[in-house]
Amino acid sequence: CWLLKMADEERADVETAPLLSPETRTTPESIESTAFGDTADTPKPPAEGDTEEPATPPKTPTWRILLGCAYMFAMGVCGIVLTAIGSTLDTLAANCGTTALHLSTVFLARGAGAMVGSFSAGKLYSWFHGNYVLVIALLWVSTVLMLLSWCTQTWYLHVLFAMLGLGTAVVDTGCQIMTRKAHGRGAGPWLGANTVSFGIAGAVVPLMEIWTNSLLVQFSILSTCGLLTAIAIILIPVPTYLGQSMDKKLGKTVRAAAGSSYWVESCFACAVFCLIGGKVTFSSYLKDYIAATFDIAENHKSLALAMLWAAITVGRLFGLHDQINVESKGQLYNHLYLWLVVGALGSLILMFCLRSNVAAWFGIIMYGFGNGPCVGYCYDINNRITVPSEFGMAVVMFGLNFGASIVPYVTAVLWEYTGHAFYLPLITFLTMVLPVLFVRLTKHFQKEEVGFMYAIGPASASSKSKDTSS
Repeated sequence: CWLLKMADEERADVETAPLLSPETRTTPESIESTAFGDTADTPKPPAEGDTEEPATPPKTPTWRILLGCAYMFAMGVCGIVLTAIGSTLDTLAANCGTTALHLSTVFLARGAGAMVGSFSAGKLYSWFHGNYVLVIALLWVSTVLMLLSWCTQTWYLHVLFAMLGLGTAVVDTGCQIMTRKAHGRGAGPWLGANTVSFGIAGAVVPLMEIWTNSLLVQFSILSTCGLLTAIAIILIPVPTYLGQSMDKKLGKTVRAAAGSSYWVESCFACAVFCLIGGKVTFSSYLKDYIAATFDIAENHKSLALAMLWAAITVGRLFGLHDQINVESKGQLYNHLYLWLVVGALGSLILMFCLRSNVAAWFGIIMYGFGNGPCVGYCYDINNRITVPSEFGMAVVMFGLNFGASIVPYVTAVLWEYTGHAFYLPLITFLTMVLPVLFVRLTKHFQKEEVGFMYAIGPASASSKSKDTSS
């Protein structure tokens, strides 16, 4: 309550960001001269001949911290869903009288819902207040999770997976849009923190499966997480500008002036398509792969899945620390390539070191550690080199959600058709290598950090006395 009261007092001091007039929208100088450019919170260097010490960075407002944490928890709900539908797929299939490999079409159903959710999310967050849309989507996901507990029909399970795809697509797209809107040019580490929350949630689900085999208990706990997150977002006071559309403020004229198109977002969509697709595929069929390839005890299969997500989380924590301290965009690119190599090597170990339990554990941990931070780096670079846009972020998240659906399905079809478990590490290896190509392509389309130039943000309290154009 004390934190919420403090956040409300600080929120009251924030000016509503003024709109740019048609005459002044085309130049970066005019945008940065207004509170809309989020430059008021950036410390200015001392003038020439000035002996004063450089200004210290301003304190982050309490409402931004609370809201950033709430968006992290909301992203964690998406991690819960993606992990839960993979780790409980065998049980869900058994309840419907079939097997996980025969039930691979549920990922197509989820993909169909995710495609609708991703494309509609851009418009929803542009038309309505983003927090309201996010709360409704979280309540939607929580309700569907509870319905999964009682599902005994294959067709009904497909419907529920499609509904989950729709809800999670709106939630994770909204988390990224609202994080970028709330934190402006400082959104990069917070976007990475969202992926850390995603990984932590993914590690908790298989541990819960070790604790209890009851789907009702598991999904009750998981849906409660979504409900509590929705309540938290409602309670946090926020400034008015968060309800305004980035696409309406920064229209086609500004994107043209910045030399920005949606090609960069499309490249990152392809990269996260691979990264998340490989991750969901690996976590969904890891138990089956272990049973077919390695001599690991039955009760250790859930532990292997927990170790995978623990490695993903640790990798994301290391990556987040690196993102906070990195100084240039070029370093972000190079460090991302290194993480991709680590994950690819883990897949190669699983592919060629068969029948070795030590190699299995090492490969699982190495793949998770390398894969974990990569999506966060993609978000950070995207935040730097693209103009803020609800539609642009929806393009990136469409790739993520589509990959989480189509890659598991293709893997299951190949595995079932050929009878070779070899395709699982092969496809995960490809999902770590192909992003290198897509990430490098972004340099061709955009070299400037236009995301910082046009960062969305409010005026600081100290800037109230300044004369700003509108």
